[in-house]
Amino acid sequence: MNRSREIGNGLQQQRYYSFACATTTLLLSVLPLLSRGQFQMEWAAEYAHAPNHIHTGLDMHVDPNGTVYLYGYSRSDAGVNTGVLLKNVAGEWVWTLELPTQNIYGTMCVDHSGNLLIATSSIAPSIGEHYRTMKISPNGVILWTVDLDGGVIPGGLDRPYAVAVGSDNAVFVSGWSEVVLYQHNAVTVKYDSLGNELWHVHYDHVQGGGTSEQGNALLTDDLGNVYVIGQTQDVSADVYFLFAIKYSSTGTLLWEYLHPGETFTDGRRAHWRPDGTIAIGGAYYVDGQGDLLCDVIDTTGVLQWSATYNALGGWQGTDWLNDIAVGGDGSVLLTGTQFNGSGIHDDYVTVKYSIAGELLWAQSYNGSTGHDGGYGITVDDQANVFVVGRSRQNSPSVLASIATVGYDPDGNLTWSGVYDEEGEGWYRPTWSNSVSRAVEGKLLVAGAQENSSIGGNGALVLLCYGMQASVADRAKGSFLMYPNPCDDSVNVNVSCAGQFTWTIYDPAGRPCRRGSATNCGLSSLILQDLAPGTYILKLDAADLNASQLLIIEP
Repeated sequence: MNRSREIGNGLQQQRYYSFACATTTLLLSVLPLLSRGQFQMEWAAEYAHAPNHIHTGLDMHVDPNGTVYLYGYSRSDAGVNTGVLLKNVAGEWVWTLELPTQNIYGTMCVDHSGNLLIATSSIAPSIGEHYRTMKISPNGVILWTVDLDGGVIPGGLDRPYAVAVGSDNAVFVSGWSEVVLYQHNAVTVKYDSLGNELWHVHYDHVQGGGTSEQGNALLTDDLGNVYVIGQTQDVSADVYFLFAIKYSSTGTLLWEYLHPGETFTDGRRAHWRPDGTIAIGGAYYVDGQGDLLCDVIDTTGVLQWSATYNALGGWQGTDWLNDIAVGGDGSVLLTGTQFNGSGIHDDYVTVKYSIAGELLWAQSYNGSTGHDGGYGITVDDQANVFVVGRSRQNSPSVLASIATVGYDPDGNLTWSGVYDEEGEGWYRPTWSNSVSRAVEGKLLVAGAQENSSIGGNGALVLLCYGMQASVADRAKGSFLMYPNPCDDSVNVNVSCAGQFTWTIYDPAGRPCRRGSATNCGLSSLILQDLAPGTYILKLDAADLNASQLLIIEP
């Protein structure tokens, strides 16, 4: 596997990763998972814009042919931010481009000609922080750059959060612009394919003030209409509402949808469904706690169904949505973080709704002793679900990994891949589109090492997992294991030629004990210091590749 970090045109130290076929804490689900297809890491590429810089990934796009574009920024010790765009083919950086922006906000999409559109913000003395939109060719050439000051306060703040293209390669950008001090409207702008502004409009739910609006997501249709999804705040009552609005191709507001009821809601992500309806992912707040929210509306702004999810059991705290995906059958998947209120042992939360809004399954994933949160989600043609997020250790709290997990269509955990198990730094996925399926069953994951606990450099990170044959297909030989359940040791009787190695995986899919034996036959494996629970014992030799369920009792 190719693992390297690039600084400028040179290669630096190799990076480390771990990959494990994940087990689950549900005893009856463990053994069937071993017969399903798994992924293994094929390559990992890191790019450091400059030595000793903090790096953050913002967005990723994967072409149908597997070419990857990664967008992020680096920050110097002096606090200077530099936008960076990278192109990667099969693990190799093809080109890198510094962008004329110094801000940490940004999002990306690709038009129908393969050009990249980046919406970010920039600062100028005369107009303050404002929208900046750039069009970049597949060869890394900036074709045009255009700025927009959408507010009415001189030097006020303007921040874009979404960019999309129409069927004619027109470009739409939305976010917010300050109109009075600490209040803002959702401002949406349309450019033609050459970067000429066609119109920009303000959305103010209560005309004349009293509310603040923000556009978070954009969708377009074949007729040139654009749909803006976001949140509006009633400043005096401190109440938030999820909103969706539709503009015509000429910028005329056609309708406005607000989530019904006097509630605290917001809209963060949106996707088209196969039937032409729109799935909106957001948050629903009640009694100081937050739930995952999904509203499905049609193109006339009529609500089809709405659902909220609050994590069960001992997780009656705040659940935070980060991403949404739609299956080929119209099912809707949400992912984010379920908090327990202290920031310790927070988990990924992933839920799946049917086409009619019925909850099909909900799963959590705990990959560390600290904070775990889902950032991105995608679903393949076979309805398998993939979630990427950050897994942060509680002690020391400066260590965090990029953890990717897979679920089958029924919500059973099938595998996990953890990057930087060696504990070298603080890793985080990109804020948008952090996981994507590509050609030939590849799974692409993007993020960054924001800093390093060992004094090294931060870097933007791109990971590629490839489908491997199922464990059952690759299995060779077998072994006897007794007693099982066991306590501090277990006996294995192995029939193989020569030396064999053994690995024990814990319920999170992490290797927690390894060893080897010089001779086959009867061996005793010492299990002291392993906590009681369910594990997988895997044995490997030249003519042996087999796994069994191992149960350790108190």
